[in-house]
Amino acid sequence: MQGKSLEHKKYKVGGIIMIKKLCVYEDFSKVYKMFRGSPYFENWTDELLMEEYNFLNEKGVMYGKYIDDNIVGMVSYLPYKVDEHNIVLPENKKIGYLADIAVLNEYRKRGIGTEMFTYVVNKLISEKYDYLYFRTVINGSMSEGIGKKLGFEIVYDDSGNLVTQEISFPRNRPDIPEKESRKFLLKKI
Repeated sequence: MQGKSLEHKKYKVGGIIMIKKLCVYEDFSKVYKMFRGSPYFENWTDELLMEEYNFLNEKGVMYGKYIDDNIVGMVSYLPYKVDEHNIVLPENKKIGYLADIAVLNEYRKRGIGTEMFTYVVNKLISEKYDYLYFRTVINGSMSEGIGKKLGFEIVYDDSGNLVTQEISFPRNRPDIPEKESRKFLLKKI
């Protein structure tokens, strides 16, 4: 499906539905605060939320999914930076990194995540990107399931080993380790 726009399923949620550029900190923080709860338990303080918002606003692009002007999900992407992640990607290609995708719990299982994923893929196709990749937890990731549906493939090295990266983030529960491994999924667009 290289270079062709992806289609997504329609779903029923009611109201006026749109994806638009996310430019309001309050909308960003409303969605991003979900990472404080299950299953993530990440310790996103208000200060860290503001730092992340400013970083993504300056270095990347963010879109929000809205129903009747209320944000229900968000997605962000950045241009690939060599050596940022321990993944080997083709040289001299335009590559995007899908940094975040999140849907509020009460709006999950309605196709919203798939629609936002599809929106970013189509956006990057229109901007002449060659590849898009993202990181996700090793097991049980909703984003992995969506990515595979849309043609993303898990990345392995030349020896057939899963390419992973260890990340560290403070948790708000002592029983959840601060360090975890993430795997990569990649799609030629």
